[in-house]
Amino acid sequence: MPVSSPKNRGGSKVTGPDETGYRISSYCGGSGCVAVQLGGEVRIRDSKQASGPELVFDAGEWTAFVAGVKAGEFDL
Repeated sequence: MPVSSPKNRGGSKVTGPDETGYRISSYCGGSGCVAVQLGGEVRIRDSKQASGPELVFDAGEWTAFVAGVKAGEFDL
């Protein structure tokens, strides 16, 4: 199952991948941001801690998460 790529929403711009393949939204003000790397796996990390821990999902897990977000499953 293909992994969807970041989309430009509401004027945000997703920057091109850095040297490690991670992307960060232009909405990032320099703190509290996440960086996402798409590929065979989806990797997410804190943009301030490049060598810190990562969350790693396979394509199926990521697709299920994105579907849940779109369906409002995580809305408070």
